[in-house]
Amino acid sequence: VKATDGTTVALMPGQSASLADGLLRYVRLANDSRCKPGVQCVWAGDAVIELHWTPTTGTARDLTLHLNPQAGSTTAKLDTREVTFTHLAHPQPQASLRIDPAD
Repeated sequence: VKATDGTTVALMPGQSASLADGLLRYVRLANDSRCKPGVQCVWAGDAVIELHWTPTTGTARDLTLHLNPQAGSTTAKLDTREVTFTHLAHPQPQASLRIDPAD
């Protein structure tokens, strides 16, 4: 999937987003403790995804992002841009990732 700054991409595990300066792959859904649809919960829960960033120059690295900002970081810096985990579909693990220029 081609991705440009200011857009949101939806990826399934194993899919990648091609950016101008590298490739961002959605490795897997590591955890999903969110409240199920139609169920009332005390805590909203969290979803955790693992990503792999391979820049065109430099060192590749693994990233872990949370959907719930109270549980962990929702955003990671990818050299000149940032990726933010914004949504996880139910029941399939399709993750929505917002791509923005880094400050």
